Amino acid sequence: MKKLIIYSCLLLMILGVVFRFPKQIWAQEAEHSLIVTHLEVRDIDRPDPKLDVAPKSGEPIEGIRYQLYQLKQLEDVAILSQLDNLSLEGLAHQAQRVFQETTDSEGRARFTQLPSGIYYGIAVKANQRDKQVSSFLVDMIGNQKEPLLVYPKIIWETGAFDLFKIGVDGKESLPLSGVTFELYERNGLSPIHVKKGIHSYDLDAPTTLTTDHTGHIKVSGLIPGEYYLKEQETVKGYLIDKTDIPITVEAHETSHITIKNIKENTPPPRKGGFIPYTGELKAILFLMIGGSLIVLAFILIRRYRKDESSNDKKKS
Repeated sequence: MKKLIIYSCLLLMILGVVFRFPKQIWAQEAEHSLIVTHLEVRDIDRPDPKLDVAPKSGEPIEGIRYQLYQLKQLEDVAILSQLDNLSLEGLAHQAQRVFQETTDSEGRARFTQLPSGIYYGIAVKANQRDKQVSSFLVDMIGNQKEPLLVYPKIIWETGAFDLFKIGVDGKESLPLSGVTFELYERNGLSPIHVKKGIHSYDLDAPTTLTTDHTGHIKVSGLIPGEYYLKEQETVKGYLIDKTDIPITVEAHETSHITIKNIKENTPPPRKGGFIPYTGELKAILFLMIGGSLIVLAFILIRRYRKDESSNDKKKS
């Protein structure tokens, strides 16, 4: 009986070791954690729009589903550009394992106990890839003490505008080239940067927009909203328009705006006489006053000489 008890205890110990060993391996393997934070924020509010780093501000969105695909081999990174074109089924076929979490009220999807590896992440909407959220790649191979933080970029729907500048001279009108503008958001204080006709977050991109030889300015890549244009300089001989020019940009649409500059015309002389211009009038008045003073001086001198002559005769 004692031997039976001893054998039973040994068997239980062996079974405990056998069944606990895989868990220990898994515990050692699942060391990594990742927090994906979904913020509705524009690139302009990021310290570096080219990187998925923490933005300055943004609205957290709850209920966004994120999926992580653990790549089977490190060489899979070489085909990253191809992964962006795969469906969810294609990604699952390429992956070793798939993990899924949903953002909470703080906009955070928390992934824990992730095996070491390289992961490809996407947002999922209605069982399809959400094309308004950029994909991302994370490397979790080395030792990790703190959760890795990722802030996926939002891919905003954009619109455009096409401005046409016309010079008006009486009944005639023609396109004006070389007219310069600056573009602002409705409540913006700094002009927007534009590079090769596309809204740019590159601080080295120019902020001055110039009408081309057809009188047009075309700008695309603008987030839907309210903007305004400020005319900086116009063609010589035309009056500059100093009023702010409002523009409404809608997604996937091009807003068309036509702006007119009036030709500076010199007022024609009235019929029946010559009306001098301001500069000529001043010169004429100056000559008249000068001439009057000369005549007056001449008269006074003659009177003085005449008086002197009379006095001399009396003395004689």
